[in-house]
Amino acid sequence: MRISLILFLTLVISLCQITSNASQPFLKINEIHLDLLCLDKYLQIENNDGKVNQEGQNYNLIFNTQINLYKNLVIYLNPELKEAGDLNLLQGYLNLKLSNSQITLGKKSLWWGPGKHGSMLLSNNIEPFLLLKLSNDQPIILPWAGKLLGDINYSWLLTRLEEERVIPYPYLTGLRINFSPSLSFNFSLNRVIIFGGQGRESYSFSDYWKMILASHENEPGKLNNNQLAGFDFTLQASNIKFIKSFWPRGEDLIIYGDFVGEDEAGSLPCKWGRLGGISLTALKRRVNLTLEYADNSLKNSRTYFYTHGIYQSGYTYQQRIIGHHMGGDAEDFYLNLSYQLRRCLLELTYDLENKGLSLSNIEKKKQYLVKIGGLKRGNLAFSAKYGYQRIKDKNNLPSPEETNQLIYLEVKLAFF
Repeated sequence: MRISLILFLTLVISLCQITSNASQPFLKINEIHLDLLCLDKYLQIENNDGKVNQEGQNYNLIFNTQINLYKNLVIYLNPELKEAGDLNLLQGYLNLKLSNSQITLGKKSLWWGPGKHGSMLLSNNIEPFLLLKLSNDQPIILPWAGKLLGDINYSWLLTRLEEERVIPYPYLTGLRINFSPSLSFNFSLNRVIIFGGQGRESYSFSDYWKMILASHENEPGKLNNNQLAGFDFTLQASNIKFIKSFWPRGEDLIIYGDFVGEDEAGSLPCKWGRLGGISLTALKRRVNLTLEYADNSLKNSRTYFYTHGIYQSGYTYQQRIIGHHMGGDAEDFYLNLSYQLRRCLLELTYDLENKGLSLSNIEKKKQYLVKIGGLKRGNLAFSAKYGYQRIKDKNNLPSPEETNQLIYLEVKLAFF
């Protein structure tokens, strides 16, 4: 443990001393995090980049760094040094800018959609993919549809999933196109496909075109892939009389939705999962209230969502759901109230998650969370979190209520 720690710190110090020029250091440390997480029991925390935390105390030292190789070529690294001396790369990717395009290669966390507590298609509930991603650096405006569609941003990705699956090493590709017709409204079209893998037939060029059209999606053969597609939107309004009628100090109203079809019919998505939310601000935006509800239970097909007949490992990566952490045949209700005090941000959170809605024993999980963040002293920032969890009929088996508690402390050192 000591040797690995000494070698790691020696490498960091050595690279910090190397500069390409006076204004642009070769290696820049943006932040250093020291985290302490205490758990009653082993717990998988949702939307946490797939991190595994053990029962008891978990110490982590995390670096947020970048290596400036050239003007438009940067490597971002997030190494994590664990209590046992193990060195883990949370994120690490190369970012290259070419004209109005960005090419990203490496391990990077992603989140598609406006949801605050979950995303129906792609979230950071999993360990970041090792991927190739192509996106635009500046918004695209089409001359013939600029007023109708507004600014356009796209993101395309390609990755390969893990070996420990029913079909090892399948590919996953996804495309997200976002349109912003106005400052108060935007919407996106999203699609993800899992295809190929060991033991499946290889594709010809025409097969890829058929896969995009989804014209043979539910037919036997190599073109029967796992496709999910949908859309999301965000609508924002300010100083609405209706809001002030029941919340006199209300200011901003944000309504958002995220809808994904798990199956295909007539080359279009069907069997929809949905997420909807509303966010209200008041007192010069110092108070924020967010309510969010997600549900993917399907009538007559309760266990359908995030599953597939051929890709029987489902819509997962390393046994964790790629989309909404609640999984299939489930619903989730989330409430968050935050208040910006003079020197800190206070947050209160409640989450109710019901899994296995079609089963006789529904797993019911309730979580309560209190967080204080934004405490600053110079370049240091401090935050603390306390959580309490109650689970009944865990894994949909008859069982007494189980409880768990967590305490989380973070010290962050930022460099300017």
